[in-house]
Amino acid sequence: MTMQNGRGEDILVYSIRDVPVTEERKPYLNPGGRLQHTGKYSLQYPPRHLLTCTGTARANLAPSAATPQGTTRHNWAEKHSHQTVLQQHCDFFDRDHDGVLWPQDTFTGFHRLGFGIILSWVAVLVIHGNFSYPTVSGWLPDPFFRVFLKNIHKDKHGSDTGTYDTEGRFIPQRFEDIFSKYADGRDYLTIWDLSNVLKGQRCIADPIGWGGAFFESRLKKNRTLAKPNRPKGRLSSAQRQALNAEEAVSNTLAYSLDLFKCLAKDKAGSPAYDDAGFALDYDKAKCPKKKGVRTRRYSKPFLTDLGKLQKGDVVPEEVGNYIKDQVSMDMGVPWHQIDSQRVKEWKSKGFKRARFDAWRKTPNEEEDKHMQKMETGSNLRKGL
Repeated sequence: MTMQNGRGEDILVYSIRDVPVTEERKPYLNPGGRLQHTGKYSLQYPPRHLLTCTGTARANLAPSAATPQGTTRHNWAEKHSHQTVLQQHCDFFDRDHDGVLWPQDTFTGFHRLGFGIILSWVAVLVIHGNFSYPTVSGWLPDPFFRVFLKNIHKDKHGSDTGTYDTEGRFIPQRFEDIFSKYADGRDYLTIWDLSNVLKGQRCIADPIGWGGAFFESRLKKNRTLAKPNRPKGRLSSAQRQALNAEEAVSNTLAYSLDLFKCLAKDKAGSPAYDDAGFALDYDKAKCPKKKGVRTRRYSKPFLTDLGKLQKGDVVPEEVGNYIKDQVSMDMGVPWHQIDSQRVKEWKSKGFKRARFDAWRKTPNEEEDKHMQKMETGSNLRKGL
């Protein structure tokens, strides 16, 4: 597979037919300053939705294609500008923020996340038994097996995703590569995807890296809610896709650290917030449910020729979400507050209505990722 630049001078080859693994695991391709609409909906998102310089490691931000500015709510970036992204990754466990992880800090952190006593102790033994000594400043090991976060970059092991570099910085390209290579165009990873990640990222003669990656994957697998019911018999492609999506929803690691905090604080705890600054609902986080959209209510005031549909034609269910997104941008109203009444108000303000034919095609990858993140957020926010 090749990609040619705008001037037609250089060709970038990122897969070779004679080497199948390069065809199977395609790298993430930066849109290059603009969204390349390959299909439907052709929604023009603002530049803030674009991730640039993906190969450059970020010292204190963890941007992605969905959140190019990283975590900016509550001045997170400014407050933690003195920490590398890897140090911020450990910040949840360092409750007193003294830069030192004691074994009891790790145990408490895992227990707050819902792991049982036994698994929490196993995490303590594995983490502090292997990762304490590399972070010590001198030659003698720490008698309390503490992990010192100022040297946490020395704990980077092999056979991992490569998202963190050896200085503890975050590399967006490596992060996006994992989804591009192993998620088959989705923005979530299933248990089987994680298994493929372990196999694909494994380096030769690296037992410590194998063990670390396997232990982390087991934690991800065990940190799940109730498993979705699998239909009996052989599944169709659509059924498998639905099951994978439901499985990813039941796995709390499919969401951000904010959801972990929401579950860890329990129902009576202080509120947790998502990346957009909206409060999360503990009950929804515990048992997430997909919130449907009554598409025709949104479509009628938005589309010019809905009444011309032929018998058998339907408005795709996903169209409702994209209409909400367009109305949200036009009116400056948060996406999760858009309802059919807001769409009618949008029409009354004289915004140009869309033609039905332009809204029947499949969204491109960037649009799909953006929309799934918006929809996931609204499904967890309070009062919705």
